[in-house]
Amino acid sequence: MLDVAANEGWLVTALSICNLLQMLVQGRWLHDSSILTLPHVEQQHLYLFRRWSDRKGRGEARGFHGPIKGLPELIAACEGRQNTFAAIMGQELQTSQITQVTFPTLSHQV
Repeated sequence: MLDVAANEGWLVTALSICNLLQMLVQGRWLHDSSILTLPHVEQQHLYLFRRWSDRKGRGEARGFHGPIKGLPELIAACEGRQNTFAAIMGQELQTSQITQVTFPTLSHQV
C-alpha cells in the first residue's frame, strides 16, 4: 500500500500510511504522549510529569526545568538517574515497577 502511494506521488497518503503503521506497532494513537510507551505509565499518571516543574525539593534535577510533556524532556530531566524518575512516580508506582524503567545515558565522544 505504501509502495503504491509513493509510486503515484501521493505524499499525504504515504505519510498517513506511515503514521498508521507507527500507531499499530506502538499500540498508541499518534497524538498520545510518548511517555505512555514506558512500562506501567498510564494516562492517569501524566499529571505527575506536567506538574514536576512546580514541585518543591527538586533541586537534584539539574538538567531540564519545565513541564515534562514527552520522552525527550523526561530524559533531560532525569539525566540518566533513576532516583529522579522515582521522585516523580514514587507516589503512584511500586519500587519494582520503577526499576523496570531505564534511561539511556548519552555520551559525547570526540
